[in-house]
Amino acid sequence: MLCFTNISCVGFGYHEQRLECFLYDMFPVECQGVVNDIGMEIYVPSEEDKTNVAIGKPSVMSTFHSLPYLPCNCVDGNTANDRLTVCHTQKLNPNWFCVDLENIYNFKQITIFNRQDGGSINRIVNFQIRLSSVGACDESTFSSTPLCHQDPNPTGLVVYNITTCSGAVAFSSRYIFISNSNGQFLTFSEIKVHAL
Repeated sequence: MLCFTNISCVGFGYHEQRLECFLYDMFPVECQGVVNDIGMEIYVPSEEDKTNVAIGKPSVMSTFHSLPYLPCNCVDGNTANDRLTVCHTQKLNPNWFCVDLENIYNFKQITIFNRQDGGSINRIVNFQIRLSSVGACDESTFSSTPLCHQDPNPTGLVVYNITTCSGAVAFSSRYIFISNSNGQFLTFSEIKVHAL
């Protein structure tokens, strides 16, 4: 949805008592403690925006570090470099994050926005992406899902753009797993999934 000439948004709201309009450039996710304001009506277009089919979708992590590092932070549309808007696991091997797109999509691109605060940028080094069209966001599906992409970079990048899978794995799925196997934390800012 395009709200102005160069400004995209996912929806807009109108507050009847204040007579004010609001544009939403990210999806208000309940698990972040978003409070519904009395008198506020939020409008989200019914046609799906395929530039990010992950936004607001169910997400799970293999482990949970602590508040406020919830998995939903990585599908809220916020790519800001803010340590309070990231998802973050504990140290285990392997660690994984999963988003359920709720439908099977063919992908144009999967973009991962990395953390940039402190020494966090290298925590995602050597990450892997696994894609599955069956199962669930759980350990069993993660363990049986083929590898799509292995990060070849020796140091962390600010943004990763993945446009294809290696080998015979199709660049389409319902479930997207991001994982690491280095026994370190898995933490990043956002996943954006552009579907065809």
